[in-house]
Amino acid sequence: MSFMEYAARPVWSGLFALCFTICSGCAAIDSSADDIVVAPLDLPSETQVAVLLFHGRDRGGDPIWNDIAERFESLLAGQPGRSVVNFDWSAGSDVPGRTAANATIYGGRLAEELAELDSLTHIHMVAHSAGSYVINDLCRFYRQQASNTAHIELTFLDPFGNVAVNSGDGASRRYGSCADYAAAYVNSDDRVPTTNSFLNDAYNFDVTNSLLRREFGGTGHDWPVQYFLSTLSLDLVDPGTRRHDESPRGEVYIVE
Repeated sequence: MSFMEYAARPVWSGLFALCFTICSGCAAIDSSADDIVVAPLDLPSETQVAVLLFHGRDRGGDPIWNDIAERFESLLAGQPGRSVVNFDWSAGSDVPGRTAANATIYGGRLAEELAELDSLTHIHMVAHSAGSYVINDLCRFYRQQASNTAHIELTFLDPFGNVAVNSGDGASRRYGSCADYAAAYVNSDDRVPTTNSFLNDAYNFDVTNSLLRREFGGTGHDWPVQYFLSTLSLDLVDPGTRRHDESPRGEVYIVE
């Protein structure tokens, strides 16, 4: 049983929520980044469409991300210049209090790599929980560095929103504004702090009471990841087809 599954037990959930909040607040005390070696994406130079996947805290190696990567690859099969990377950033994500600072390091270095790929036309980044830090910063740095930026799509799965206790910069104000299109899949009844709110700069899917959840045996915080995989179709991966004039930022769609 993982730590998050253990923490989701009713007996421990209240204590876990308190401890999680306290640990998150450590960012205000020690927000320095670790000395991290960031592995390259190693995308082929001819890559036109890049799909980048980022797990949440304490989720490196979770098989579901391999399943998501394989699903993307299957749906994009036969289309030239498509690359899918299931990126493991466990070295930076599993340190309480410094996750956000570490994510900035990952975002900056991966953005440098993407900015060198002149063939890129579309980047789709998907992240769970604290992985949202990475894709938010990666998007921002890439915009600053690329001479001709690709179309950027961000997908947030139950995004973790706390940056620092006294920063006043939560998920509702932070995530999605950098992207050409952003979507968030949110479960609103779990006990992981700062993950139950919808985003102002993304089109939101409230998957809390989806009928599909009845067959899911995991935690509420992990449910949006499973929901995303369960509903992943060509309509959700076809590059550049989703638009905010059809799915407005800040709007919430309740999934039944």
